[in-house]
Amino acid sequence: MHGVKRKEAVVLRWGMSTACMREQVLQARPSKSVQETLKDLYEIADPTMYACQGGGFPVRVKNVGGIVGVIVVSGLGYDDHQMIVDGIKEYLGKHK
Repeated sequence: MHGVKRKEAVVLRWGMSTACMREQVLQARPSKSVQETLKDLYEIADPTMYACQGGGFPVRVKNVGGIVGVIVVSGLGYDDHQMIVDGIKEYLGKHK
């Protein structure tokens, strides 16, 4: 599965950004890899279906329940997550 789909899968399953999910997984079991932790804690047969690294972000709308979309950036490495954050900040700054 492509990295974009794997990041989207994390956001849709756990309802949080991929960076946040990564931090939670690493804190839960710092001595294990992210994939091992996903497999063990969440009983996932194929943890490679999920990419817990920056670059996946849930979209929520005030007064609307749940996630209405997912923003995914892939290919920038560590900057994937920051690009999303910067884009959202810019958008919100223009649409207040």
